[in-house]
Amino acid sequence: MRSSLRKFANILYILILFGFFADVCAQLPPEIMSDRYLLKAELLEANRHYGAAFDVMAKVIALHKAHDLKLPVDFHFKYARVALAADSIRIAYDSVNNYLTTAGREGEFYREALLLSLEAEEELAEVEILPEDTCAEKSERGKCWMPLADRPDCYVWSYGIGNTAGSAPQLTWSGRCKGNVGRGRGTLTWSAPGWSGSTETGTLKRGKFHGKHIRTTDGGFASEGHYVNGNRHGHWIEHTASNYKEKGEYIHGRREGTWLRQWGETCASMTYSMGEEVAVLQVDRSKCEGW
Repeated sequence: MRSSLRKFANILYILILFGFFADVCAQLPPEIMSDRYLLKAELLEANRHYGAAFDVMAKVIALHKAHDLKLPVDFHFKYARVALAADSIRIAYDSVNNYLTTAGREGEFYREALLLSLEAEEELAEVEILPEDTCAEKSERGKCWMPLADRPDCYVWSYGIGNTAGSAPQLTWSGRCKGNVGRGRGTLTWSAPGWSGSTETGTLKRGKFHGKHIRTTDGGFASEGHYVNGNRHGHWIEHTASNYKEKGEYIHGRREGTWLRQWGETCASMTYSMGEEVAVLQVDRSKCEGW
């Protein structure tokens, strides 16, 4: 039964996503059309298609204005949540504050809305970048602010790529800049004479990576995990094209606890404390399989 329902839900999502139900139903009453749009937005948001969900919710607003209908109070919170995920920060901020004003302290999403309002406000604020915190003032370009090569007034946080002093690294960002830092989703590309280039795909919050992140280098190295405010945090997998791989946990940018490493036919367990390797033990090869 569950399997059948899951299949039906997947089919429904695909049909809605690709518009097989669209505009044919334009003759439906506006209230039903509104519900239909909201269902579509909900499915898109659940599948992390935030930009598409944001566009659909904009249609709900237009529909209600055209037919002089009142939007549900909770709509403003849900619209703000999608807008923030879609990187429309000002709209998210205005919409969530609209919800808080309308729903008040008794609103169903009161606490979530307060947190969302604070997050949007922080995203809108200018980032202070002091000269001494820029990579130009540091001999080791580890944790510092680095300007984009094509947009020198826009900075991103360099969180430990390595010492590239003297090699004039070039940095470009495919996403947008707001204020003086990169923001939103995109790909960061590193290049420097004599260095292996790299690309990093993820989301910048106030110039620092936050959330799911994938990095690859021209030399065949790849890593995947999560960032929190510019630091690796949580489970990571790192590997090369030559049958070398590692996995384990980062805590605030440093390796911690037990990691597994495979190199050829060898599987080892490493123990880290505060980023330092304190023990290595060879373990059964099976522990390095399946990932």
